[in-house]
Amino acid sequence: SRAFQLAESSAYGWRPKLSNPCRDAECMAFGVRRRKRHVKPNEFVAIHERLQSLAVEYPWHVACVYAILYSGSRVTEMAKARRADVVSDESGVRIVPAKHKTARHGIERTIWLPRQTVRLLASLPKHDSGYLFGPLGELIEPRRAIWEIWS
Repeated sequence: SRAFQLAESSAYGWRPKLSNPCRDAECMAFGVRRRKRHVKPNEFVAIHERLQSLAVEYPWHVACVYAILYSGSRVTEMAKARRADVVSDESGVRIVPAKHKTARHGIERTIWLPRQTVRLLASLPKHDSGYLFGPLGELIEPRRAIWEIWS
């Protein structure tokens, strides 16, 4: 529809006015269907068991998946988080990433970490790279590595 609108605009004038086949009532309407599905009790147990079996081969990936689930953060932000970005004070433990998706808007991003995530991070060995999740942060696209584990 947008392409036809531009073609009919006065700037281009490639097509005569009102030649847009996707205009108003002629256009087929595709409504947005909401999906509503609640998690079944046995699914949490199945996810945990599967992640535990994968943790033997992919410990950094599984730890990152748990941290994302616990904190509700974006995948890439958590995977690329550095130890230097972790701030701990009387208000709690949080990650304040230097680089993040909305940095260009001047908004400081804060990822608050619940107790489970703090315990998880304390149990991980420190990697030479400085990333919380070791070699995962060094990947060009850590999101893909986490997606493979998730799927």
